[in-house]
Amino acid sequence: MTRAAFLIGTSSYTDQSLRQLHAPAQDVERLGAVLGDPEVGAYEVTTHVDETAGKLTDSLREFLSGRAPEDALVIYFSGHGVKDVAGDLFLTGTDSSLDDLDHTAIPATELNRWLRACRSRRILLILDCCYSGAFGRGMLAKAGETVHVRESFSGRGLAIITATTAIEYAFEGTTLREDERDEATSTFTEALIHGLDTGEADDNLDQRITLDELYYYVFDTVREVNPGQTPCWYLIGGQGDFLVAARRPGTSARRSRTSPPTPAVTLRPDRRMLATAVPVAVLGGVIIWAGLAGFRQGALWSAAVVGILLVLAAILRIVLALTGRTYLEDRGVRVSPFRSATVPWPAILAVEARSGLFGKSLTVRRGDRPQWPWLPLPAPSRSWVGNRDSWAAALEKIREHSVLRGSPTVVVDRRWAPSAARAAVVIVLAGVLLVTTDRPWVWEGVIADGPPDACQALSDENIEAAVPSYRDLDIFGAAPSSVAVPSNSLTTSTCQRTLAASILGTPDGWVQTIYDVAARTWNRSAHQGAEDQLEDYRSFDAQHGRIAELTAPHPGYWLTYDRHATARLLCGNAVVTLDMRTTEAYPQIPDDFPDIADRAVSLLSAENPGLC
Repeated sequence: MTRAAFLIGTSSYTDQSLRQLHAPAQDVERLGAVLGDPEVGAYEVTTHVDETAGKLTDSLREFLSGRAPEDALVIYFSGHGVKDVAGDLFLTGTDSSLDDLDHTAIPATELNRWLRACRSRRILLILDCCYSGAFGRGMLAKAGETVHVRESFSGRGLAIITATTAIEYAFEGTTLREDERDEATSTFTEALIHGLDTGEADDNLDQRITLDELYYYVFDTVREVNPGQTPCWYLIGGQGDFLVAARRPGTSARRSRTSPPTPAVTLRPDRRMLATAVPVAVLGGVIIWAGLAGFRQGALWSAAVVGILLVLAAILRIVLALTGRTYLEDRGVRVSPFRSATVPWPAILAVEARSGLFGKSLTVRRGDRPQWPWLPLPAPSRSWVGNRDSWAAALEKIREHSVLRGSPTVVVDRRWAPSAARAAVVIVLAGVLLVTTDRPWVWEGVIADGPPDACQALSDENIEAAVPSYRDLDIFGAAPSSVAVPSNSLTTSTCQRTLAASILGTPDGWVQTIYDVAARTWNRSAHQGAEDQLEDYRSFDAQHGRIAELTAPHPGYWLTYDRHATARLLCGNAVVTLDMRTTEAYPQIPDDFPDIADRAVSLLSAENPGLC
């Protein structure tokens, strides 16, 4: 593992609009001595004082290249930090010009790209600079109030410490005001060097100076000297236990605490959330009932899932409205009842206000958890009928507390964007279930779940009822039990009876009833399956004789050939077939033969009312 430090100090500028500084060269020399001390930092220190932006760019890129993930890197900049008209940050070199920052300064966006490309996952960036907020010569300008390093730098394992939250210099006309001095930057770096050199930053006396210990020492020290200056700390994938340095052997200094910890601020949710959560829960319950039991086709799982999600969201909102709390503490934000871990202030990139089904709520976007960077806050919240003033007051408390602890955050109103994204996910999920499970294109009316006993259609009573002319003929043998044979998409029930000549009593043929009941498949309804089955039969039978179409009382056809008769009728999702084969000794097949098939269909429809 390599420990390396890259220190930049720019005091002199060729652009007369950039005030000459006194501290950077001295700060770099003193900080380099401490960081390079084998008993303290043990860093390989490289210093760059009063160099051009081009040379600094080449040296910095070379410094970041070829690193290993376990390397610990410190990058320090002392000088002018300026922002252009678009608000982009630039770090200056001796040749930087406010009229041409893109070509004469180091863009923060480029530095961000280099940091992300660096393989090291422990990088500490220290910015001891003020943003002059230059908008070009001849313009009256003042920059914003906060240091926007969060918009400029991102990456895993990066920690940023800045000297101040305020932008101290203002342009009036074309030059800086004469009474501005660079004392603030010296105060910041002096505290940084003193904490490392004396060991006072080792707050718990474990002989190690971690990142969080160093920051809080600098924070308290600078605030004691200059209450108007607040050093800031931002954590983007970095960890607070990053070992910056060791306590020098033989030192026992420890900083004194001049003020007690700030009491935690407790924020409570708007109880009016119940007024919107309860109706949503009821609506979700109705949708669940309709999805599971309210349709003739069976469960509509896509609707049921939407209802379940609505009920769960409403229950969660009710629990949070009754028991949720957000605690603003010295070290960060803590929520209850579902999570007790504290999110450090430096890790909070932004607080997002979101509009949703129940009203407005807040979500913390954190930089130390790239896998899941969002933490919903149970409070503050505001229902659609809630008090706007209390909501605004709670947001102001969050802003004030973050500034007070040196990690100023911003509240960004995301409006409906996150809720629309969640709604889109629910719609996609419901659509997937609709397509894969519910399959609306196969919905239909009444269907038969299975075939009836095929032998019932060949009983003496049914045959005589269908064809009275058979009543006095003793031509049918005993009816065996029917046999049902299921397949993937079709269930078939068959029954066969022998035919006997009334005088000789010898077998002279047979008669057979077949029920083919189609089932619903992924891409086809049960009714369509029966129609396809009838067409398959039609193609086969057309090869043996001329087909006579039947339309009433049930659609189908029949044909005779070679003392063989077949009638096939369609009823809902079933095809009913009657086959008869005779010998020469048997009388000719009568024209009312299809009536027996109609009787077989009537038995099926009697078991399934409305089927056909």
